[in-house]
Order: sequence, then C-alpha cells, then structure tokens
Amino acid sequence: MASVKRTMIAQQAFDFAGLFTIQFSRLKIAGACVRTPELLAPETDSTGGGKQALQHISLKPDVPGYPPVTVGSVNVAAKTGQLRTYACLYKMAQQRSRPFDIEQQSYQQFFDSARMFLGQQGFTVQIELEPPTAFVEKPVRPPSGVPRVVMWLLIAGMSLALIVALLVAAYVKFLR
Repeated sequence: MASVKRTMIAQQAFDFAGLFTIQFSRLKIAGACVRTPELLAPETDSTGGGKQALQHISLKPDVPGYPPVTVGSVNVAAKTGQLRTYACLYKMAQQRSRPFDIEQQSYQQFFDSARMFLGQQGFTVQIELEPPTAFVEKPVRPPSGVPRVVMWLLIAGMSLALIVALLVAAYVKFLR
C-alpha cells in the first residue's frame, strides 16, 4: 500500500484529527439522537502553507437522518481553536428556524473537555458566545428590477386595454 504524501501542516492536521477522534470517541452527546464529537481531517494533501488549515469540529449523529452540528474549529498551523457555547448554538438554530435537539448538560461536558484538551495541546481557544455577526445581520436585499418592470408592463397593458374599450364604446355609441 502506497503511503500518502502530505505537506507538513496537512500531516499535522491529519494527525491532530486522529488524536481528537481518539480523545472523544467514547464521549456521547445526548439529545433527540446521540452524537459523537468529530474533528474533520483535511480532504487534501496540502493546506496551501497553512492558509487552508481550518478544520471543523462537529457533533456527528449516530443515527441517519439527523444533521451534524458544527460546534467549533481548529487551525493547526496557527494553533488556534474556537468553540461555540450552548447558548450560541441555540440562537443559531432559532435564527435558522430549526429545532435544536442537543441536551445542554451533555453538551457542556463536551465543551469543557474540548476546551481543556485544546489548551493542553497548546491551542489558544476563543469562545463564541453569540452567532457570528455575518450570520446574524443578513442584509435585506432590495427587490430586484424585474418585478417592477412586470408591474409597469401590466399597468401599460391595462391602460391600453382601457383605451381600446373606450374607443370601441365610443364607436358603438356615436358612429352607429
């Protein structure tokens, strides 16, 4: 079997994903379905010198039909991590009008363990208390010009029909 050639940072990210999996494979997060913490390994053999080194931490459902929940990320190249609080995840689910079916105490146990683990591995961990600003403040797009054009064409068509109807009525009344 040929060995996969990865860049140094990609290999570090791949190895760290394995370490994370070993550390958290027995931890189960309760909710509508049981979920297991997972750090996604890089899909490519290079991270572009660390520019694409971000790996997402998610809670993978043990039952088909439930979506994974992204709860944070790590960047092995920068030695940084980010974890979302239960409140942050709950607000994100509300903003998306989706149910949030993770048990709070169970998630808090994972959150505390993950925070400690990342710190022990030399990562600086940022805690996300609120949904990202870009997520919260979706700009409201003004209506496009297409409906306005359709409206004007409709008004013009109705006006033309009214004029034709008046001309026909005048013809019938005065010229007969």
